[in-house]
Amino acid sequence: MACESGAWNCTRFLVVERSDEINQCYNEYYPIHLAVMQDIKFLEILLQCGADVLVKTTTQQMTVLHVVLSCSRKSAKVTLQTLKMLLDHGCHELINEPDTLGNTPLHNLIIRYALEESRFGDTKEPRLWNKWDMLQMLTYLFKNGASLSINHQVNSALTCILQHIKDYEFRYELLEMFLKNGGNPNSVGLDGSVSLMACLMSLMNRDPLQFLSHHTKEFYKNSILLLCKHGANPNCSSRSNITPMHVLTFMASRYVQIKEEHKNQAFVFIRKLLLILLQYGLDPNIQEWNIEVYGHILDEHPKNNYMRQIELDPSNQLSQLHEYILQTLMDEAA
Repeated sequence: MACESGAWNCTRFLVVERSDEINQCYNEYYPIHLAVMQDIKFLEILLQCGADVLVKTTTQQMTVLHVVLSCSRKSAKVTLQTLKMLLDHGCHELINEPDTLGNTPLHNLIIRYALEESRFGDTKEPRLWNKWDMLQMLTYLFKNGASLSINHQVNSALTCILQHIKDYEFRYELLEMFLKNGGNPNSVGLDGSVSLMACLMSLMNRDPLQFLSHHTKEFYKNSILLLCKHGANPNCSSRSNITPMHVLTFMASRYVQIKEEHKNQAFVFIRKLLLILLQYGLDPNIQEWNIEVYGHILDEHPKNNYMRQIELDPSNQLSQLHEYILQTLMDEAA
């Protein structure tokens, strides 16, 4: 409780007088988990008095590395100092340890930066980290073996980046960095999607293509190209059996009945994505293209429900729509 409340004098007294409680769990956390959320001197005195750095929280099984990266409200400089101190005192074996959610310290770092990123422009609670701080911490973690966490089973760090980081330039920079450190673009994320599907599905969730800036479109195009160059499978699928070809075809279907100028702009961009995927082995013969698969896409993206917008009857017009779009795309690709 002394560590939790940040009572320094009380902590100094208790580590001497009640040293037998230094590794005792209280209300989910051990004292060392609470110490890393305070000034670094709390961690120093606990380490000097024999605190066990390998303990985990009882429910979520978070290590002290998880806690310092996700729960503490420290500046990037102090966070890095804390990480170095923990690794110097025996935390190396925990650097790739997942919690019960499947998140390793590397995943927690990505999610923590995304939270910092969301505070951009908030004068009441300004950001504690910037992207240079993030890169410095990533470099340090990779030097200490955290690259094994990139392809963590059923929780790809590449997919985590695409789903959480909002800054397009930095997202691309992180993708490049993680791929150079051994990232496998065909590893599956928590939602069952590989990184290529995560990238395409996030594009579907955005505003209509005519409202996207050139910069945003270039990010998506370059990200897909980067993933394909590093071995991403263009014929991958999500848990709902939705493939990249399904996504591109559905995206095109949203622009069939809009203004000709906007339709042409949208189709030019979609064709660029299609060409990249075809160059890296996309099979244009869509498997299992039916009402059920199309319905999965609509259910996952109700805001973009083209079928409802133009009141199509799936039973007699879906095949015509699909034939028209696919022919248009394939003519351009040829």
